[in-house]
Amino acid sequence: MEEVRAKGVQTRGSMRIDKEIMGWNAPKMSERNVFDRTRSNDDDHEYVVFQKPSEQQIQLLAQSNDTISSVMYWIIWDLADAMKDIDIAPPIQSRMYQELSNGMLGFNNCLKIADVPFPLPFAQLLGLLLVAFSLLIPVYVIVFTRSPIAGPILSFLLFESIWCLNEVAKELENPFGQDSNDITLTDFHLNFVDSLEDVSMEGHQAMLHHPTMGLEDDFGMSF
Repeated sequence: MEEVRAKGVQTRGSMRIDKEIMGWNAPKMSERNVFDRTRSNDDDHEYVVFQKPSEQQIQLLAQSNDTISSVMYWIIWDLADAMKDIDIAPPIQSRMYQELSNGMLGFNNCLKIADVPFPLPFAQLLGLLLVAFSLLIPVYVIVFTRSPIAGPILSFLLFESIWCLNEVAKELENPFGQDSNDITLTDFHLNFVDSLEDVSMEGHQAMLHHPTMGLEDDFGMSF
């Protein structure tokens, strides 16, 4: 847990503890129509949304023990309420719930990676073995090569290779956070919002209602 906190990663347990101590604060958000991508700063970790939540919604999230499940409940409730006004086949409607379920499944899989720590005894044993390897490999290489030139070079390469593999494994242990090597969740979120904005464009909606719109000018023919 200390290593997770040092990397700036918020697990489910650490978020609940911080919420009980300091209270819940909404993440920094900016509406899409006023967001300027050219002035964005990766250090701000600002989430772009179409519309900021209301004060009542923020209060409900502050009282909730699981904000993700609460927001998912709101989405499913609104979707079920809108189903009576959507004139599409039931299999297509059920596909909407399936995609929401797939999203929650992916989130829970990522949550397992972030919450389940690497076994501490295994990590300590691995550290001791790396130290022993670092102390013994120069002696072994010198005895094996009997060369004052190749010996130090091989020792350095072997030591750096094993140590770099250990550092890569530590980064892969929890890829979420705010370090330079971590996954940029804000950028993924911004790309998702851009995709939603493209789908909701008025031109796309008009094309759905009039599939042949624009073909007359392009091909000089009408349907």
